Amino acid sequence: MKKTAVLILLLFPFVILPSVKSVSNKIKEEVIPFREVWGYLMRGEEKMLKGGEPFSDIGYFSLWVKADGTLSEKTPRPRIDLRKGFPRVHIVISELTGSSLTKDILEKDSEKRANLLNSIISASEDFDGVQIDFEHVSSAQKDDFISFLSDLKKMLSKEKILSVALPAKRSSSPDDAYDYSLISNIADRIIIMAYDEHWSRSKPGPVASYEWCAKVAEYSASIIPKEKLIMGLPLYGREWSKRASRSVRYKETRALASKKRTKVYNSRNPFLVYKIGKSRKVIYFDNEFSLSEKLKLYRRKEIRNVSFWRIGQGPHEIWGRLNSDGLIDAETVSRAMKTASFFRRSVFSEKKKISDVSSALSGKNSERK
Repeated sequence: MKKTAVLILLLFPFVILPSVKSVSNKIKEEVIPFREVWGYLMRGEEKMLKGGEPFSDIGYFSLWVKADGTLSEKTPRPRIDLRKGFPRVHIVISELTGSSLTKDILEKDSEKRANLLNSIISASEDFDGVQIDFEHVSSAQKDDFISFLSDLKKMLSKEKILSVALPAKRSSSPDDAYDYSLISNIADRIIIMAYDEHWSRSKPGPVASYEWCAKVAEYSASIIPKEKLIMGLPLYGREWSKRASRSVRYKETRALASKKRTKVYNSRNPFLVYKIGKSRKVIYFDNEFSLSEKLKLYRRKEIRNVSFWRIGQGPHEIWGRLNSDGLIDAETVSRAMKTASFFRRSVFSEKKKISDVSSALSGKNSERK
């Protein structure tokens, strides 16, 4: 048994493998307080909100940018009524298609940029704020991006909040278009998308490991003012097979975990391995325990605000562990605590060893059931 533990620790550097009993004992029924708790809600998925969530703010995702710089449409503000109150709602403007369109819409003094700025002002009329999520800004477009954000801030009415979603970083680069310091001088909030540490085309690994998040938070907090910084957490998991990868909701992961032919490894960076026919698959995911560990990490680092991508993808029990100012009451917390759950599955299996994720997927050097 001890040899198995040492082997897995060496081959899975992200995995901390306590016993099931010790893991369970660490799940304390405590509320983790934050000044703001943001949740991303996809348009058309309003029913994913159950009413007891602790959100102070909703990022309504999203309006996308057309080739001429105008927005895809103008959407009405959704009515979101949580048990304790009404959160602020921010319309998210996204450009995720590629660098070519991003270049065109950011180019200073261009017609497309003017079209976009005017369209955003119009689309934001019924919302409390605007969030910019442009994920393909090149280093050559850095100045245009900064001036675009500055122009947008000036055009928005004073009561509206300008937020910007930025990729996670652990250090600075002079060629980086996403300059935390310059952007935080303009925007009211900065959301750090602390996920996709491992993604669809990478090797298998945590979407956002505890250790990686600690480094991202430390760097972000050293640059961005505390009142503006929002650390993002993923609610989705990711599955890898030998030839493909896909995102996975917690509901599906939990169902797989209950099957006999699934091996579950609980830790701050949980994952499971299962088999369909001859194909072996691995899923890295977050559950209530691993999310709570990240939240407590952020509180220790004096992070005041967090966000979640996205509503409906993760364990609903996590909302009972959170509190944002004025949006959740003691009765709701108590009710959620009683229904909190956690994967109580064995961490080790003496008879069935997995040497590494690659061998787990291929079936090599692992005993078969």
